[in-house]
Amino acid sequence: MPQRAYQLEVAVPVSRLWAFHNLPDAVERLSPADAGIRVLRHDSPLRDGGETLLSLPFLPGARMGWLARLSQVEAERGFIDEQVEGPMAYWRHEHVMQPLGDHASLLIDRIQWRLRWWQLPPLGNLIVGRKLDTMFAHRHAVTTAWCLQPEDSAEAESRSYE
Repeated sequence: MPQRAYQLEVAVPVSRLWAFHNLPDAVERLSPADAGIRVLRHDSPLRDGGETLLSLPFLPGARMGWLARLSQVEAERGFIDEQVEGPMAYWRHEHVMQPLGDHASLLIDRIQWRLRWWQLPPLGNLIVGRKLDTMFAHRHAVTTAWCLQPEDSAEAESRSYE
């Protein structure tokens, strides 16, 4: 089964990483604008059984839904999202947050997927892997920028989205 792992070290306590992932608009922030992803519903704060419903570009002029459900949610430790309905035959994304002392944290993302037969897995897996690499470069930049800004400005910005 194809998989990818990404790591991000940020000079903030793990509580800041957790706060970022709990923002009501976290999924929008983490989705590159040019990816065409629309967030139709996102349960916040994070909790077991919470769901996110996305609309993704599929073919020119067509879109496809993607429903993911959260499990194993542990505050300041991480969570797992798994596809319930969507384009993949299987999708599992594990988010792990680890403290590195009092003032630094490590975010680890582990993704496993399996394509459907009609998605031509050998070529399709290569394409998915490249898209994930691009998406996680964006995610790491956004996560770092939010986490490193002063808490007062981050909280004010978060309230402006509510």
